[in-house]
Amino acid sequence: DVYTVKLDILALCSVYVDNVHIKPHMMKSGSSSSGKSYTSKAVCKFWKETNRIHMFSSITDKALKYYKANDKKWSWDGKLLYVEDASQSFMNSEIVKVLLSDGMAKSLSVVDGKSQVLEVNGKPLMWTTTANVDLGDEMATRFIVSGVDETDKQLGGVLKYQSEIAEGEKSPKYDNSMQNVLKALENVKVIIPYASKLKDIFI
Repeated sequence: DVYTVKLDILALCSVYVDNVHIKPHMMKSGSSSSGKSYTSKAVCKFWKETNRIHMFSSITDKALKYYKANDKKWSWDGKLLYVEDASQSFMNSEIVKVLLSDGMAKSLSVVDGKSQVLEVNGKPLMWTTTANVDLGDEMATRFIVSGVDETDKQLGGVLKYQSEIAEGEKSPKYDNSMQNVLKALENVKVIIPYASKLKDIFI
């Protein structure tokens, strides 16, 4: 899955762009046991040392709403939110829609039977995996949906690699230079001088 991994990394690197207008939220789709979660977690490991990624194997929309609420020093800007196998109700919830679109700068909620103002700064770049989620019309325009290679050739390569690990011939490892580069990168503002020449491609 070299090409999809490259796409994932390029999209996730948008967290380093301060003036990105539309964040490329990513959804990796595939059948059960197709390797989408394994591939996604492997890519996530590159960002672990950057303190930019927040990973959840399970989370509700309400829990996300309260996460880091009223922490004035905290901001989702420049951060990655990874949710594994997000449910359809979570993905199409109003809370997730608002957080990804406009951010939840201020919302009113009930806490312990009393009304309380919740403030959450910034907007994250979200990445999730799914096997059977149908995004609503509003959310479908916010996500880039990529698949995983489920061909027999890819499966054969995966099984070969796993057998070599089991036999002690290979061991999974990561290139630390990639992690060091991502850790050292600083946020920038980007200008695309040829943007007007690209617009016709998308019409």
